[in-house]
Amino acid sequence: MNILFTAADAFDNPNSPVYYIVGCIFLALVFAALAVYIIVSKKLAKKAADKQNDGGSATEQAESEPNKETGTVVAEADEKTNSDGKTDGAIEEEKLADDETPSAAGENENAESVTTKDESEDGAENNKEETPIEDKTAEETIVTEDKQESSVVSPSQQAENAKDSAAKVENASEKTATTQQKKPAQPKKPRTTAQKPFIDRLIADKSVHAIYNELKNTILSYPGVKAKLTKDEEQFVFGTDKKAAVALKTEGIELYLNVDHSAVPSAFGVKKSETGDLPTVLTVTESNIDAANKAVTFAMNVSMLTKNDRRRRVDYIAKAIEAKNRAKKK
Repeated sequence: MNILFTAADAFDNPNSPVYYIVGCIFLALVFAALAVYIIVSKKLAKKAADKQNDGGSATEQAESEPNKETGTVVAEADEKTNSDGKTDGAIEEEKLADDETPSAAGENENAESVTTKDESEDGAENNKEETPIEDKTAEETIVTEDKQESSVVSPSQQAENAKDSAAKVENASEKTATTQQKKPAQPKKPRTTAQKPFIDRLIADKSVHAIYNELKNTILSYPGVKAKLTKDEEQFVFGTDKKAAVALKTEGIELYLNVDHSAVPSAFGVKKSETGDLPTVLTVTESNIDAANKAVTFAMNVSMLTKNDRRRRVDYIAKAIEAKNRAKKK
């Protein structure tokens, strides 16, 4: 218990002597660490300075070595000149050559060499002027002989050349004939005029206005059936099912119905349609308008639709004309 007590007092109790002993030890460790850091930093700085000194001495040696070599070269040159007897003159000429300042003797030698070169060049030019004339005359004679030989052509060769040219012309004509046969003339396509929309053609044809109004009033008298105009016809749908359609032909109005033509009574005069979704067709005129209305009623009864007899009659041609006029004004 006393040991534990003294250990606790070393860190917490300032009245205990152990507290001060521990503090002194801690300070000693701090100063020792600082001393080690200072010594290590000085050693590193000394090494760096030594490296710089070594680099400077190496550069000085490298600069001094060329000077030594030049000195030895100069000394060897002096020894050689002294041994050969060319003491002062040769050294001065070398110095003048290095400084690019020629002496009088050098100028004389250059002048002599220039005169000799000029003479030699004049002689060479005279020789050149004499030789090309002979060569040119020889070449011209050869060329003229060749031209004369080429211009002289025997009559047999002329006949052969004429045959070859005629054969080439015939081959070219045959090739053009074959190409024309291979490419037959394409017939001109007839111009197709854009057909007017169904409603415009219907308004223009006044002979079918009464028939159109009668058929449309009969078809729309069944609740849920709606009209849908397209460019070629007017369709009547119940939901997503197409029940009937009206198209404009030269004979009158064609009525298409969604019913099997074999099931329709023959008294109505229906026929088989070429379209798949509406298999029955009937051409409606003023003479068979009643049969057309009865065929519509039969087809709607087959589709399990009931008619609204109280529905008010509408003039759909007048409404179409009004809508067209409003569109023009806009």
